[in-house]
Amino acid sequence: MKVRTLLLIMTVFMLSVQANAQELLATVRVQAPGVQITDKSVFTNLESLLQDFMNGRKWTNLQYEQEERIQCSFVFTINDYNQQNGRFIGQLQVNYSRPVYNSTYQSPVLNWIDPDVQFTYVEGSPIDFVENQHINNLTSILAYYSYVIIGLDHDTYAPNSGEDYYLKAQMIAANAQNDNTAKGWRSFDGNRNRYWLVDNLLNPAFDQVVNTLYSYHRLGLDKMHDVNEQEAAKLQIKNSLMALRDVHQRRPGSFIMQIFMETKSDEIISIFSGGPELQTQDLVQVLQMIDGPRSSDYDALAN
Repeated sequence: MKVRTLLLIMTVFMLSVQANAQELLATVRVQAPGVQITDKSVFTNLESLLQDFMNGRKWTNLQYEQEERIQCSFVFTINDYNQQNGRFIGQLQVNYSRPVYNSTYQSPVLNWIDPDVQFTYVEGSPIDFVENQHINNLTSILAYYSYVIIGLDHDTYAPNSGEDYYLKAQMIAANAQNDNTAKGWRSFDGNRNRYWLVDNLLNPAFDQVVNTLYSYHRLGLDKMHDVNEQEAAKLQIKNSLMALRDVHQRRPGSFIMQIFMETKSDEIISIFSGGPELQTQDLVQVLQMIDGPRSSDYDALAN
């Protein structure tokens, strides 16, 4: 009887753990193709530790179901590693894609390579993060992107719902600015870095970009599964993109607009290359204006 009771308690506990899952379902890779050392287990061990850190931590007070966990990936490419002091220098590719309702398609929301990744890690050291403290640049970077991703995810489902998480990311950036061994946290470190990403997300001048995240995904892509609503859904996506013209005219070349178009350009072309036809000449003009580096890619959409 005691055994059955114990099994029942364990089953209830496991079900409650599964029902209240962590927010992220992250894949972490640590690769170092150019680092010439005999034993590269330090990279595979770190990879495993970081994945456990990302997926085992509760980043918010919200309750997530298993199927609601946010899929994302983090790929560290280490260009230099000092075995003596555990110093790593490289870059980090961050990807987050959002599931589209009633389909197997994942829509890319963030696809960004952070070129300023430097951290110190000695094997056997704990991997931890404490809010309002900058303990280690490695965990500060990962916590920063975790909150950015959670904020972006919220904004694709409900208008202006990601701000609290962007503020947490901004606090991490502020706490890290006194670390002179780390780059990417300060405004003068460059014009495409962690400082400017969260600054743009919180700046009222770019509210329309955040609004577009919602209307493009929730009012557009999520309606595409219904053939009777596809035309209206495409029109919603078109209008959300057209609204970015004003942002570009006020702040041409802004970082957040660059990130958005770098992430979305291929998907936009795919959306307007098939399905119900819309008049797209005006859309093409706007896309070519706000996404100059890929201007010619949109020529095929003109009708």
